[in-house]
Amino acid sequence: MTDEIEKCIEEKNINKFNYSEFESHEKIGGGSGIVNKSVWKKELVVLKYIMIRNDTDLEENTIVNFIRELQILQRVSFHPNIVQFYDLVGDYHMILKFAYDGNLRSYLKSKFLELQWDDKLRIAEEITIGLLYLHENGIIHRDLHSKNILIDQGKAMISDFGLSKQLDDTSLGTASMVHGLPAYIDPQCYKVTDASPTYKRCEKSDVYSLGVIFWEISSGRPPFESIRTREQVAIKIFQGERETPVENTPELYVTLYKRCWHEDPANRPETTSVLEKLRDIKPPSENLPPPSNIPFHTDLPARFSKMITIEHALEIASEISNSPCNVDHISERFKLLFSSTGKLDKDVFFSKCKNQEKTVIILKVEETEEIIGGYNPLAWKKLFFGGARYFETNESFIFSLKTKNLDYSLFSRVEDSKYAIYSQSGCGPSFGLYDLGMSKHDKEGRTWMCRKGSYEMQIRPIPGSFKIKECEVFQYLEI
Repeated sequence: MTDEIEKCIEEKNINKFNYSEFESHEKIGGGSGIVNKSVWKKELVVLKYIMIRNDTDLEENTIVNFIRELQILQRVSFHPNIVQFYDLVGDYHMILKFAYDGNLRSYLKSKFLELQWDDKLRIAEEITIGLLYLHENGIIHRDLHSKNILIDQGKAMISDFGLSKQLDDTSLGTASMVHGLPAYIDPQCYKVTDASPTYKRCEKSDVYSLGVIFWEISSGRPPFESIRTREQVAIKIFQGERETPVENTPELYVTLYKRCWHEDPANRPETTSVLEKLRDIKPPSENLPPPSNIPFHTDLPARFSKMITIEHALEIASEISNSPCNVDHISERFKLLFSSTGKLDKDVFFSKCKNQEKTVIILKVEETEEIIGGYNPLAWKKLFFGGARYFETNESFIFSLKTKNLDYSLFSRVEDSKYAIYSQSGCGPSFGLYDLGMSKHDKEGRTWMCRKGSYEMQIRPIPGSFKIKECEVFQYLEI
């Protein structure tokens, strides 16, 4: 099989570079191989390394996918909405364009509240244009989802063609159906029977995935986010369940993505039709009546906090509810339990927060003016007599909010739910074991700790201890 790779490289005139020309390697992902961010000719690139194991079926499948991806990238990678393939380096490293804004899922998570509807429609259009180009070149993607769409300086690019096939490929049987994220997979793949044991994925399968991505762009969150297992998601798709439209989404946009994810492939639009319909959709602001007919309100929500803004509150509320919130009554959702300057007295904290669920802690870091904090859906428990224990929840998160020194807010959800909240006799509140928590060595409550543990990511640039300047504790109310 390695001879086939060399033959492919020779036939396609693909250049090979020396691995020593690359530096500053940083692992950023994996799958069938290892993905590193590297510096090459003073430019950031991605090196995708395909691991080859000798004398195994996995080796053959991996090499076949590698050759396929090389061939596809050679044909389509100079399109602006397809990730650019440069050349090869060493043994089985592909040099790809680096996307500075990450994948679509992470981009929506960090930037969603900044996006206007014209931004969302543009991203949807760019993805559709890239997909149409694949289809026009006789390629179906088969694994289209928000993690396989990269964003570079706001522009969307389709990536990861290891599972892609030619449209006339006849090898698309049941063995290939398990690949991909279940929420994006054509439901026909889950309906194989003895009478009809295979389903050949086609362009309409990609259109189904595209419809799900359109919904994700409108909501800012992954489909069926609250469901824990792949199997449960697959069952819901098999039973015909879909996500519900998000408030204030253009009606024509909803109609379009519902057509895309229709159960019957014959009722899904062609990719060209999707693009045409998408271009006919106007942002909500363009559908408003003339200014003279619009009621104008000069009253803004009252300032309810000395530390966070209305924008911050909207971000926190949206993260709690897992869906975008609007500004109406936002300040009423945050009930101030207490505030303090210079410290957070743990005895006062447990007294004020006793039996109070859904609390939000806000801290201002003394030297850097960072605004950080966390959300606990459970009631905080004060333990006595040397006790210590973890409390389980999958809804808690910690965060670092947008300030003049931070371009966007960062939210880190609990990863290991069994260790979400920690309580120990004589200690203050803690998310995980010091993912964000009050130091047990500081009786005044001025010193806190932050380091990676039970949550997705560390919310401060440098792990360790820090002093707080101010703090506020709110209870979040559902209204």
